[in-house]
Amino acid sequence: MPKNTSKILIPLATATVAAAVTIGSGATWTAKVPTTTIATAGILKMDHANGAQMEISNMKPGDTRTGTLKITNTGSVEANIALTEQEQTVTNAFVAHDLQIQISKDGTQIYPAAGQGTFGDFGVIGANMTVPGTLKAADPTSSNDETTFTFVVKLVGDDPKDQGASEKVNYDFIFTPVKGDPGTGTFTDLPSPSPTLN
Repeated sequence: MPKNTSKILIPLATATVAAAVTIGSGATWTAKVPTTTIATAGILKMDHANGAQMEISNMKPGDTRTGTLKITNTGSVEANIALTEQEQTVTNAFVAHDLQIQISKDGTQIYPAAGQGTFGDFGVIGANMTVPGTLKAADPTSSNDETTFTFVVKLVGDDPKDQGASEKVNYDFIFTPVKGDPGTGTFTDLPSPSPTLN
């Protein structure tokens, strides 16, 4: 039995060596250049000056009060702007249409489209009102990253029932990133060795 076993093992070992030679003979020269792709999301962040509340008191018929709110994009992405009325609190309502409001962006009236709008009726135009233009990403060398909204409130009526009236409206400015910027990527040197030969 031992003699038969040795005769079987020798041919198997020979076949294994032959297979190794065949695989090795098909090798070719190759070169490799390593690359890395890194994708990082930007930041959408806004800041405001002048406070966020405009308080008007002791208005009389014919009075006009103006307040401004400057908003700056301190993030790294360009933003769309929308404005929405979130909440109205009425302690003692003004007579209908006696209290009027205008909202402008950088000197251009955005609400209403013309004339005066009734204070507190902004919400009837829909959930959000798209504001023309965008707010560029933060740029210390330019003013394109900031915008100023002006609120003008007028008491146009003189009904005695307006005495002591009080209404509060909360507005939200909503910013969303401008989508679809094709952009480009930049390749820089990698801290890796030169291309290697295999």
